[in-house]
Amino acid sequence: PEATQSLKNLINKCENDPVCSKAYPNLESEFLNLMDSLNKNPVTVSVEVPGKDEKLDYVLNGYRLASMILLNMYFNPKPQLTIEQIRTGDYSFVDMVVGIQSQMRTFADILGYSVFISETPAYTPADIQIDPAYSIFEEGSTCTGLGGEYLLEVNKVFNIPKLDRGIVVPQGSCDVPLLVLNGLYDHVIPVKYDEYIKNRFTNSYIYRFEGIAHSPVDFAEECAIGMMFDFLDDPSKAPEDSCVDQDHYQPRAED
Repeated sequence: PEATQSLKNLINKCENDPVCSKAYPNLESEFLNLMDSLNKNPVTVSVEVPGKDEKLDYVLNGYRLASMILLNMYFNPKPQLTIEQIRTGDYSFVDMVVGIQSQMRTFADILGYSVFISETPAYTPADIQIDPAYSIFEEGSTCTGLGGEYLLEVNKVFNIPKLDRGIVVPQGSCDVPLLVLNGLYDHVIPVKYDEYIKNRFTNSYIYRFEGIAHSPVDFAEECAIGMMFDFLDDPSKAPEDSCVDQDHYQPRAED
């Protein structure tokens, strides 16, 4: 649901911008129709996979497009670019995402899942609120291994015990200094959580970088790393933050 809302916010941002909406008219309906169309009529794309000598045939349907858009949202706050590429038959983007997905298999997945699942309150599929218009996106997002229903399936296999909620969410406020550097369009930790952090951590410093999705380290490295060192040198005060207002986002070649 958080990722869906973040995507809708990005789409609305484009639709409410005269330049963007002119370049990408009817963006939301085009995206929803594209996922539906690819589910009904998938296309086969020849892709390069790291470590493989020959190209492989990759079947792209609506669910897989959804998972690609979700992964792309970690570093690209302009989903309209990807949507337009696919809509016009340019599948060069698929190469890059398939490469990322193949490399993700080297991660310690179960270690990560054990943390997510142990700290998450018990829930059932019925508790997952799905926007009917975005049902393909919601279901396809699960293909990334990050969706709520996917984690339920993982837990059927590993039966990870839940941590006591008093440990996961301690009561009261905390005065330990905390620095949060995040992209303005992050779909993992959206802006709405900032107020919660401020209320719980009384000595927190929170910065959102305009034009950046998940992590400012990816596109504003000099600024973000500098602020981190400032904070580590003296966590009793806010770091030098004049660089945050600069437009750091620079699209990668594969965006």
